[in-house]
Amino acid sequence: MRTIEDADTVSRHVYAPRMLGAADEFVWHEIFQFPSDRGMAESVAVRNVVPADADVHRLGCEKQDKDRERERAKGRTGPTYRGCTDALAGGIRTQSSTRGHGFSVTHEPAEGDWHGHVTVLLAAGCSKLSKSDKDDVRELMAGVFGPLKPHACP
Repeated sequence: MRTIEDADTVSRHVYAPRMLGAADEFVWHEIFQFPSDRGMAESVAVRNVVPADADVHRLGCEKQDKDRERERAKGRTGPTYRGCTDALAGGIRTQSSTRGHGFSVTHEPAEGDWHGHVTVLLAAGCSKLSKSDKDDVRELMAGVFGPLKPHACP
């Protein structure tokens, strides 16, 4: 396991149509869903493992291909990788929602050494995120992640 330091950058892959609206505006409730069935975690690429944007984009293209193959089997088209958005791990960790929910950024190498998770840490006394809590944590992530670094897959 790697230690992800506060000064380390992480990148979240962005896919259309779900995560981008018209005029390429982020749809934050799709970029960060923090589903409880997955431990309230979202995947990120750890940039000290994949430092170049091209490396992060390659991973996004590979996931696009896998997801499209799975969706074709269901008669659907699947997502299109459109780029990534970056944040400092420390910027994520210092966030706290109005009800006291926080965040961790950890290395989760099961999918590859590049793979990490941003996870919601529930406030004391809370067993799950309410709809209002989810809106709060998404808004916090919108404040720490930067603009889209666009990419067009071949």
